[in-house]
Amino acid sequence: LNMILSIRLLFIAVLQVVITSIITYWLVADEYIELSEQSLETLESFMIEQKQQQLKNYTSIAISAVEHLYKPSDQDNTVVKSLVADIFDSMLYSGDDGYFFVYDGKGVSIAHPKEPFRIGKNFWELENSKGEKTIQILLENAKAGGGFYRYPWLKPSLQKVSEKMGYSVYLANWDWMVGTGVYLDDVNSQLSILQDEIDQHINKTKQIIL
Repeated sequence: LNMILSIRLLFIAVLQVVITSIITYWLVADEYIELSEQSLETLESFMIEQKQQQLKNYTSIAISAVEHLYKPSDQDNTVVKSLVADIFDSMLYSGDDGYFFVYDGKGVSIAHPKEPFRIGKNFWELENSKGEKTIQILLENAKAGGGFYRYPWLKPSLQKVSEKMGYSVYLANWDWMVGTGVYLDDVNSQLSILQDEIDQHINKTKQIIL
């Protein structure tokens, strides 16, 4: 009888240890994952905010460079408009991937240094792989006072489609939308590397608990 009682007590003690270990394992791992996800979200927000501020700064500089031509000129002055379009075409930054593009209010391309074949053609109905009308959204954001929009677009340096965050503003006198953007593959790559490192830490933590 004593032997049976001892075995039962031992079984209960072992069971308590096992249950406690399982609960500890689950709670710690779950908390670690949640904290990691929050850290990644915070980092991504910070990186995106930095990119957004850069785009605003670049756009402000570009508009300032043509204001002396744009403001005093009327909409029918084709000579001045052509000169301003050429200036936007020449404003490049960040290697091959930083440039400005211009469309009028009907979706006709006015300036695009990386894709000059677009000039003079209407892209009002241009739809991206997300099923969204890219130029219409950029125009809508511009007319609303300036805004950001993430969409797939060809990255010149890689010659392949990548996620792009565009920023557009509106030149009301000429009914022009001026936009620029930054490709987010570098941000996504950094976050992916960090996610892999976090996953490794989580697996090591699980092993330590076990």
